[in-house]
Amino acid sequence: MKISIDDFGTGRSSLTCLNTPPLDSLKIDRSIIAGMTEKPRNLEIVRAALTQGRPLGQTLIAEGIETAEKLAMLEALGVVVGPGYLLARSQRADRVAQPA
Repeated sequence: MKISIDDFGTGRSSLTCLNTPPLDSLKIDRSIIAGMTEKPRNLEIVRAALTQGRPLGQTLIAEGIETAEKLAMLEALGVVVGPGYLLARSQRADRVAQPA
């Protein structure tokens, strides 16, 4: 089992939750990812999350990757995990192809 903090960067999630072991990943909220190209501050929030999470062994997951530009920005930062409509629409489990 893996443990992730969802919607990191919004609401009640804060830097203090990084101190809660065992934590495997941080899921950066879609609202932050969505504004990365228009708001330089959002990009800096993603960078800050990487700076905090990586040394603690946490994977950063970017929610809501919906454009090729955002995907390229995230890849350049080293974010390699993330759901979003650019990559695939949500599907029922019985419709997802089984790996070969």
